[in-house]
Amino acid sequence: MPAFMTLYDESIDPTNRDFYAPGFELRIDGVGLPKGVLRDVMEVTYHDDINEIDGFELTVNNWDATARRCKYIGSEGAKQTQGGRQPEGGANASKLFTLFDPGGKTAELALGYSGNFETMVRATFTTMEPNFPESGPPVLTVRASNILKSLRTKQFTGAWTNQTPSDIALNFNTLRNGSQPRLPSPWKIVTDDQAASSEDEIEYVAQKNQYDIDFLLQLAHGQGYTLEADEDAKELRFGPSLSSMPTNYQLEWGKGLMSFKPSLATANQWKSVTVRGWDRQSQKPIVVKIGQDDPQVKKLNRNLQSLVPDRQEQTVDLPVFTVAEAKQRARAIMLDRSKEIVTAHGKTVGLPKLRAGTLVSIQGIGSRLSGTYFVTKTTHTLGENGYVTEFDCRREDLGAGGASS
Repeated sequence: MPAFMTLYDESIDPTNRDFYAPGFELRIDGVGLPKGVLRDVMEVTYHDDINEIDGFELTVNNWDATARRCKYIGSEGAKQTQGGRQPEGGANASKLFTLFDPGGKTAELALGYSGNFETMVRATFTTMEPNFPESGPPVLTVRASNILKSLRTKQFTGAWTNQTPSDIALNFNTLRNGSQPRLPSPWKIVTDDQAASSEDEIEYVAQKNQYDIDFLLQLAHGQGYTLEADEDAKELRFGPSLSSMPTNYQLEWGKGLMSFKPSLATANQWKSVTVRGWDRQSQKPIVVKIGQDDPQVKKLNRNLQSLVPDRQEQTVDLPVFTVAEAKQRARAIMLDRSKEIVTAHGKTVGLPKLRAGTLVSIQGIGSRLSGTYFVTKTTHTLGENGYVTEFDCRREDLGAGGASS
């Protein structure tokens, strides 16, 4: 079982009073925001998802009450965005008018407490969305996406069997079908040798009509890894975070866990899955059935499996050509389905290291629902109400019968 840290464990936060001093850092092309701009930031929101590229959003006050004009967009003249002389507001005003422009600027966001910040993402600005309301001052919303988004080229389908995550990732340094590069040149995958040496093989994993970069992100998050881009070296680093290892938290309702809303659903659960294919060598059909008595399947959320309807079975036709491959596919389908028996949405005090792909042990909500959850999505919001983290998760408990309340 993975190790979990309680919210107030000294190894996480030696001085709990720091939770009262949340903050953020934003560097644009390596330069921090001026104090005047920092004061204009009304809210910062970071989001990530195991199936999507992460990013962040800023809500900024766009009104200069002294000069009676917009600060960042809405009052600029043609010269002020094209590098000409600036008769009104001077050079500083011109810099503000172009500060958040979408394009090639790199923005690095960090969140945390009392000067102890955790880097969340390196991104590029993609959208400026000013709002000139009927009442109240103008505001500006700025959105940025992880720089990995630029590596989305074409969607593909494929599969790997009995390979470690790092081995699968390194496959993307090779040519597809001997001719087409998997990643845009000169980008390449770099793995962590130490982490790779302790990885277990994955019986079966599929890339289903996905961009290569999206599949790699999903693979990394599933392992508790990150996929970090080094623009200078043109490397994608697949492995544990360069800044810190992912943290698995233990949260208890009423003690740091502000709210938790689980959904226990059995309508889409199956007692068994039958995969049918065709053996080309023997010219005979392949039929393999995997049920809840499978050694790997029965360990997952075992205290809830009795709730699955007895007659709920599923048969699928897949392009499998051996019995072993059919068994791997059937087991993978059953495991994926079992992971969805309990899904939930939670809210806690802001935890920068609580990210998609990490684990969280939920306690204090009864034996059937307490246990280990895999985080699939997070939203970190820092605003006038402080810093909070909301997360979506699914129960992936391997205990003997769930945690106690």
